[in-house]
Amino acid sequence: MASRISGFKMCACGLLPLFFILTGCVNLGGKSASSPAADNPAAAGSAPALKNTIIYLAGSGSCEASLKLIKAPFEKAHPGVTLNFLPSTSSGDGIKGAGEGLLDVGLTARTMKTEEKIKYPGLRERMFLKDAVVLAVNKNVGIKNITTGQIVKIFNGEITNWKKLGGPDGKIVLLDREESESSKMLLRKNFLGSDLQVTKSAILINSAETMNRAIEDTKNTIGQTSIASVLIGGYKNIVPLAIDNIAPTPQNVANGSYKLVREYGLVISLPAEKNGVNDLADYVYEDEAINIFSKYDSVPVGKK
Repeated sequence: MASRISGFKMCACGLLPLFFILTGCVNLGGKSASSPAADNPAAAGSAPALKNTIIYLAGSGSCEASLKLIKAPFEKAHPGVTLNFLPSTSSGDGIKGAGEGLLDVGLTARTMKTEEKIKYPGLRERMFLKDAVVLAVNKNVGIKNITTGQIVKIFNGEITNWKKLGGPDGKIVLLDREESESSKMLLRKNFLGSDLQVTKSAILINSAETMNRAIEDTKNTIGQTSIASVLIGGYKNIVPLAIDNIAPTPQNVANGSYKLVREYGLVISLPAEKNGVNDLADYVYEDEAINIFSKYDSVPVGKK
C-alpha cells in the first residue's frame, strides 16, 4: 500500500507531505476498505451498501477547487463514501496517477492529449464544467480592461510600467505559469503565440492557489488564474480583467465570445475499480451539483 502512495508522491513532483506515506491503512485504486460481503458472507452476490469507501483524487488545482464545492453534498447523498483530495499539481499528474492506478480519479483542466490516450487506453474522461481563465491584477493597479496587444507587450517585456496602461507609476510584476499548464497553453493559443519569448523578469508560479495568493497580497502584479477559483477563495484584492472589452462572464463563456475557457474533467479507469467512483462521475451532472457550480460563475457541460 505504502509503495503505491510513494509512487504518486514521486510523479507529483514530490509535493505530497510525508504523512500520506502510510503503511497498510490506505488503499488506492482497489476495493473499498470494507464491504458487507466481506463482513457477511450471506451478502455476497447482492448489491452491497457502500461502507468506509475512500476515493482518492488529485491533479489540476483549479478543478480540485471547484470539485471540493460538492464534497459535502455528495458525501451526504452517498453515505459511507469519502472524497479524499490529495495535494494537486497539474492535469498531467492527475492523468498519470489515474492511468497508473495510483489515484481513483484524476482531475483535469483540459482534455487528454492523444499521446495520453494511447499510453492509458483504459481511462475515460468526463468533462463537466467550463471555467473562464483570466488575466487578473492586484486592485491597486486600477485597470479593468486589457487589449491583446498589451498582453503581448507585457509578456515579452516591452511594457514594464503600469503608467503606460493608465495605472499607477509602478513596475509591472508579471506572474507566469509553466508552459505545460492549461492556462498558459490557452494564453499561447489565443494571444501570445508559440514563438513569443516571455520576459526573464517574469516570476514562475507552480500552482493555482499560490498564484491567487501572490496576486492578492502583492501590489502591481498581473497573472493568470480563473474566475471560479477567485470567487471560491473569496479574494478581495484580485481584479479579473476584460480582454478587448469582453468580460469573463458566464454568458460570454457560454456563447463563445470570451476565448480563454477551459473545461474541467474527471479521469477514471474503465471499469471503475472502487464503489462510489461512478456515482461521483454521474453526480457532477445532477441539478444539485450544477446549482452549486453556477454560484461561482462556472458553466456546466452537458453529459456526453
